[in-house]
Formats: sequence, C-alpha cells, structure tokens
Amino acid sequence: MLYANMKPDYIVTDGNENTIVITFQNVTEEEMVWKNDGVLDKPPAVDSGEDDSHMSRLYLWFPVLDGEKPPEEEKKYFCRLKEAEGISCKVREGFESLACKGTDPAYYWVIYPKEDTALLPGERIEIMLGGVKTGLPPERISGLTIQYNNDSVRQYMPIAMQSPPLRILDLQAEGRSQAGIGDKVTVSWSAQGAEKYTLTPGDLLVSGRGEQDYDIRRDTAFCLYAAQGGDTDSKSCMVRAVSGQILSFEASPGELSWGEKTTLRFSLQDCRHAWIDHGVGLVEGGSGSIQAAPQRAFNRYRIYCETKEGYASKSCEVTVKDCLELQYFSVNPAETGKYTIRWGTVNADTVKLTCKGKSLSEEKTGVLENVTLEEPQVTVLCTGVKGQKVEKTFHA
Repeated sequence: MLYANMKPDYIVTDGNENTIVITFQNVTEEEMVWKNDGVLDKPPAVDSGEDDSHMSRLYLWFPVLDGEKPPEEEKKYFCRLKEAEGISCKVREGFESLACKGTDPAYYWVIYPKEDTALLPGERIEIMLGGVKTGLPPERISGLTIQYNNDSVRQYMPIAMQSPPLRILDLQAEGRSQAGIGDKVTVSWSAQGAEKYTLTPGDLLVSGRGEQDYDIRRDTAFCLYAAQGGDTDSKSCMVRAVSGQILSFEASPGELSWGEKTTLRFSLQDCRHAWIDHGVGLVEGGSGSIQAAPQRAFNRYRIYCETKEGYASKSCEVTVKDCLELQYFSVNPAETGKYTIRWGTVNADTVKLTCKGKSLSEEKTGVLENVTLEEPQVTVLCTGVKGQKVEKTFHA
C-alpha cells in the first residue's frame, strides 16, 4: 500500500501563493507495480465505478466554489474554481498529471505513469502543488482527498486556512537613497495580514502589493503603516533631493545639410531627467541621445536640469550649411512719405524685394534709404539652393 504524508498542513490566505508537497511511500515489504493500462484515453471521473485489480490511477481532489455562496457556506470549499485552475501539479520524471473538473463541484488531478513503473519497498514519490492560493475566508479547515483506482477507501488530509501574520515585507523607492529635484521615483511595497494599508506622503489607502509614483521636490520620507486587530507594523525609506548636474552635452554632426538630422547626446549626474530647448523637450535617463532637425542656419541647443538654486545648463552648436534663412527684414518711415528698408539673408539663391509687384531690389542683403512707396507694404521672396522658399510681407 501507499502511505501519504503532506507538508505543510496549512496554507496562508489573503491571496498569498503556497506550495504543498505530498509524499507517497510504498510502506509494504514488497515491490508494487504502478501500471499504465491506457485508461486515460479520455478524462476519467471520480467515482466512476470502475474496478481495477491493480494500481493505475491516483486521484488528488478538493471541493471548489464555482459561483457565489453565503459566507458560511464558502467555508466548506478549498478555493474558487479560478484559483484552482491556477494551481500547477508536478510529478517526477516518468509520470503525468491530468487536471479535471468534476462534480460536487470538485477539482482534481489524476496521476499516472507513462509506462509500468515498479515502486520498491520504502520508495517515495513526491507530488508538488504550486501556486496554491485562496481568497475564501481564513481561520477554517479544508483539505485534499486522496483516492486510488476509484476505490471507496479515501484518505483525507486536512489543511488549515490561516490568515498571514501582520507584516510589512518590503518598501523601497527603486533602491534609491537620493534623486534629482523633479525626478519621478516609483515606490513599491509588499505586505500581508491586513485588508488595507496607509502609504505616506498623501495618506493613501493601498492594498498589500503595489506601486506609486512620486515627484521628488524635497527630502521625502515614505512610510507604509498597517493595523489589524490590535497588531500594527510599519516600514519606511528616505529619498534625499539633490541638485542635478550636466556632465556633457554635444551634437553630432555639428555641421550638416538642410533636411538632415543631428544627434544630441547628454550625460547627467544625480538626476534622471532634463529639458532641451528648440522644441526637443523632455529627455529621461542618466545618459542618452535624441535626434533633432535644426531649422536655422545657426542653431544653439541648450539643455537644462533642476537644482536647488534654480537650473543648470550647457549648450552645443549646429550649423546647417545650406539652410535658407531670412535673418532680418524691416520697413521704417524716414522723411515724410519715404521709407528705409533693411533685409538680410543666409544661404539664399535668389531674393526679390517688391511693392505692388514692382521690383525694388534683388540683392541678397541690403539697405534702401529714402524710398518712395506707392503703399507702405513691401514683400520679400527668397529661394534656397535646395528649393526652399521664404516669403514675408511687411506693413509699415
């Protein structure tokens, strides 16, 4: 005969995962043969009424709750069906386990060898149930039932369903003791034994496991409090706010053609975020790179990070050698009825300065003084070597 022993004889509720090991031992003085007789071509049912003269199947089963029941009736069940479906059953090499849903309702595994297997006197076989958990009420007794070959003789192994002891297991801020001003820090925690916990700052009511993001603006102490019955527990961690530093900031290439992009590379210290102007925006990480498309002939990019005094910054320069740019353009009154016109371009191929369709100049840069205009409205049209076009009208 096989004798079964189980460890542990209890599981912890509150959503915790448990592992149960059941050991079967041949306690006779003779060899036992565990046969594979092909009975598992289809899922068997507990109490099928079959009568086998040799050992071919071993059943492990327990009652499961499929649906909703009053709280008092819930105590009769081992766990909910969804929780049962998440339990794994592992047997030693050479054996298989088949999970089935039975009546009652019940959930069970059928254990059988892939081929006939001899069990020597005293030999043991371990079956491991992993991921065992239950959300049903604690402080009760349930259990597994062991059955051989649909025999009417069953072995019941009681299991105590216990509430976990009140304890805060972990609280940390990404393992960081300091962060740059304005950095985002994710605080994570795990705890057991209470329905709700309080996380500060913010006095947030949280569950036993989770994460919460905080922006660090000053030295911040995080604390998780728990209370259940007359028991209490707490755990804390501190994150100091420090000034960020910009170690390096450069552009590669520093000279390019119109339409090309440059790569801005940065390296930060004591902070994990910064800003780059000219529309690039927020960058994150201690170091990294981002591409940018310069829009002017001469571009100075600047990166900023927060400090206790304000901001630290560094700059780098990028030249676009064939970028068309109208640097300045103005029309100002001079003497009565006359105007002074100034304009300047960079990398222009053609320039046309007109008033009501009449050409005033085609110089790329220049000054016209004491100009008589039919109306105080001047238009400049510039084209570049790569087909760029800039047109602007000035109303004096």
